[in-house]
Amino acid sequence: STPVANGTNIAFGGKEGMWYVAAGIAVTNNAGFNITGTAGFTKAGAGSLTMQSTNFTGLSGGLTVDGGTLDYHPTSTATGLPANTNVTINAGSLTMTTSLPSGGNFTMGPTGALVFSATTLSVADFNGAPGASITNSSTGKTLTINNPDNCTWAGTIVSNAATNNISIVKNGVGTLFVPGNFDTPASSNTTHGILTINQGTISIPKDSSLGG
Repeated sequence: STPVANGTNIAFGGKEGMWYVAAGIAVTNNAGFNITGTAGFTKAGAGSLTMQSTNFTGLSGGLTVDGGTLDYHPTSTATGLPANTNVTINAGSLTMTTSLPSGGNFTMGPTGALVFSATTLSVADFNGAPGASITNSSTGKTLTINNPDNCTWAGTIVSNAATNNISIVKNGVGTLFVPGNFDTPASSNTTHGILTINQGTISIPKDSSLGG
C-alpha cells in the first residue's frame, strides 16, 4: 500500500479531478487532506484507493467510480461530500465506510458495485443497470429512496448474512421500476430487510424480485 503525504491539499479548480490507480496498486491516505473543485472527482484505474479522513466539503460536481475500488472514508458526514452530490459507479466498487451525502442522484452501471458499510444511504433518483449490485458488509442498514422522477433498479441488493440485511424506504412521488432483484439473500441467509413505501409507487413485475 502506498501512503499519501499527510496534510496535502489538492485543488482541481474548475476542471474534473481524477485519480488513476493502476491494477495491482493500493493507495491509502491515513491522515487526511482537503480536496476542492467544482467539476467533480473520478476514481479511475483497476487499483485501490482508500481516502481515509479526507475532507470533501470543498468538492462539488459529483463523485464517479470508473474502475477498481474506492473506499470513501471521511472522518464523519460533516467532512464528507456536500448534500445533493450525485454519485455514479460506472464500473468497479465503492465502499461506503462513511455515509454518502443525502439528496443526490445515485446511478450504477452493469459492473458497478456498492459495499454498504455505513449506517444509511439516502438518495433522490435511484437507477441501476442489470449486473449492478449492492451488498452489506455489517449489521442491518437502511436505503432511503426519495425519487421525484421515475427510475429503474435492474440490479441486485444482496443480504450477506442473517444480520446483514438492508431495509428499504421508498419516499418521493416517482415510480421505481424493479425488474431486477430488490432483496436477494445469500445462500446461507433467509432474512430480508423491511420494505416500507411511504410515497409513490414501486412496480415489481415478478415475485422473485423481492427475494426467495
